[in-house]
Amino acid sequence: MILNAPVKHADLYRNIGTAAMQHGSPQSRQILFAVRVVPIGAKAKGDSAKAGITLLASNAKPSLPATVELQHYGIDYAVDSADLRFVPMENDIHHCALRFVIATFDEDGRQLSGVSLAWTSDLKPADYKEVISGGVRIHQEVDVPVKAVSLRLGINDALSNHLGTIELPLPVPAPPDIPRVVKHALPEVEPD
Repeated sequence: MILNAPVKHADLYRNIGTAAMQHGSPQSRQILFAVRVVPIGAKAKGDSAKAGITLLASNAKPSLPATVELQHYGIDYAVDSADLRFVPMENDIHHCALRFVIATFDEDGRQLSGVSLAWTSDLKPADYKEVISGGVRIHQEVDVPVKAVSLRLGINDALSNHLGTIELPLPVPAPPDIPRVVKHALPEVEPD
């Protein structure tokens, strides 16, 4: 048996991370998080290059359109801090480094777009205490091609190499504009 050259740790992790972000892959649960995805505004035509979207051409279309119909989404993450690694630094500062990965797919499972964003933080003692007790809260906004039928979100802790993923169907409906008011029946007023 002939063995291939050993794979470096960074290359191995990159391959695992890439596989975890594929359409239909099992969800990774090393980092647990909740997410709320809300469409913002109406659909609009946008420049695919300026929107930070990496559109992949299919065999039937050798070139990509310069403009594509997009939906802008707001994404709110709530990450369980117990799954994250914080490195103590000088002056009771704690360092954290996360990477947020967003991928969209069409009805055939082909990737339409992908965005990767780094987030780092040096938390002061009061902020660290708040994060440890309440978790990490992050808001992002992203443009998604309207023809996408699924959205896969991933969070990677760069300090522990742990990963969490989730996949959601698209389009996400807009929340109702009706205020949520709980009505309670009041007791009848007794005459004086």
